[in-house]
Amino acid sequence: MSQPALPAVRGTRAKEAWLQGRLAEVLNVPYVHLVFTLPHSLNDLYGAHPRWVIDTLFASVAQALSEFAANPKWMGVEAGTPAFSLVLHTWGQELQRHIHVHAVMACGVLDKTGQWAHAGTQAGLPVSNPCLICGVS
Repeated sequence: MSQPALPAVRGTRAKEAWLQGRLAEVLNVPYVHLVFTLPHSLNDLYGAHPRWVIDTLFASVAQALSEFAANPKWMGVEAGTPAFSLVLHTWGQELQRHIHVHAVMACGVLDKTGQWAHAGTQAGLPVSNPCLICGVS
């Protein structure tokens, strides 16, 4: 007679299944980690209207990354479609309000035909190529 798995074991299996599912979604390309921080002077606005601030912050970050990806000057492809994930953090390491969005962005874009175009080294980047910062050329 078999025993049902202990709750901790079932939880571990579910966590592992979830992790494997997410890893299957990851593109086999270099990524860069970016952080977009809300100025601390806007913390009171967050306190009064948290949903609006969060929605606006996410929309602004997504728009900035999408515009960056669509610009051939920076990505080498016109109207490229980016691949990124965004995660909100509202506290810093010292448990003080520190609202910021972490972005994990693939170093490249999908072109108009759906083909992957690696960003490579492009002149004219607004900052040094973030893909080169993480050691990818």
